[in-house]
Amino acid sequence: MYDMVERLLGEQEAAKRLVLTADSVPQDEIGLRQLIVRCLTFLLMTVICLILVRLEKIQSVINILAVVKAAASLPWGIR
Repeated sequence: MYDMVERLLGEQEAAKRLVLTADSVPQDEIGLRQLIVRCLTFLLMTVICLILVRLEKIQSVINILAVVKAAASLPWGIR
């Protein structure tokens, strides 16, 4: 778990995270809730990171297309 946080968010952010395991929470409904909340929070953060990466890639493609379009409109025959 720590490795995944480190890979997605960086070493400094991973060092701040508390990694919960079944042994580190109370063995009752409260412990189960803690684990579920932690997992859902991590899942949400991971999905947000993946969406941001995709948006950056889409923005890069849009920028490239804008450059190509601008270059296509230049009068190449005139020097």
